Amino acid sequence: MRNVPMIALAFLVTSIGAFNTPTVSAQIKTCSLKLHVVTDRKDPIRMMKVLDGARATALNTGNRKSTAAVWLDGYLGFSKLTDGEYRLTVTKPGFKRAIQPVSFKCEEMNGSAWMSIDLDPGNFRRSAVAKSESVVARSPPPVRRGVTTVLGNDSSSDPKSGILKGKAISLPKPDYPPIARQAHASGTVAVQVTIDEEGNVISAHAVSGHPLLQAVSVAAARGAKFSPTKLAGQPVKVTGIITYNFVAE
Repeated sequence: MRNVPMIALAFLVTSIGAFNTPTVSAQIKTCSLKLHVVTDRKDPIRMMKVLDGARATALNTGNRKSTAAVWLDGYLGFSKLTDGEYRLTVTKPGFKRAIQPVSFKCEEMNGSAWMSIDLDPGNFRRSAVAKSESVVARSPPPVRRGVTTVLGNDSSSDPKSGILKGKAISLPKPDYPPIARQAHASGTVAVQVTIDEEGNVISAHAVSGHPLLQAVSVAAARGAKFSPTKLAGQPVKVTGIITYNFVAE
């Protein structure tokens, strides 16, 4: 009979241990972030060559873990970043140290994102701190290879804005620059255009998109032709967005 309490105690300990068994946690999402290091946005060749000798790190300001950049498709980047606040640092001899605070969100497992980092000439011991940015990494949408064009509507309440859709007569497709092809550059480039009373594009500038794809997109947008837009029977100028989707071939 003296052994009964010991058996009961052993059963109690075993039962408690069963309830405390840790459960398998959900898989932590990780995404990649590519850096497009820029010294001269008007010269894409120079933009690519600036990578020679450049280094980058991503410091998670929450857990203080630092990650060194690796080469991803010809770019400096980080292959497995989790959600968090980061402090990116890019260095290259002959340029100031670029510091970029980033709020990173990995929306989909193995998603990817990119951002531009500007380097200013100067002493690398000096730092240039950029304004904090928010970056969301997603899986790329399934679109066909090559370049597709979409006419978008401006959200402005001005009746002379955002009415491009259905009025295009000619929409030249941008060329895929060899340097962008070699770098596997892809993604969406949005170009804001202003169209005169005769339907000609009189101004165009890129508002977003990969730096290596912006110049050809703007050139294509300048060659577009639209039907004249009339307001109360009178021809008017209009503005809107032309979007070019590039998919690496």
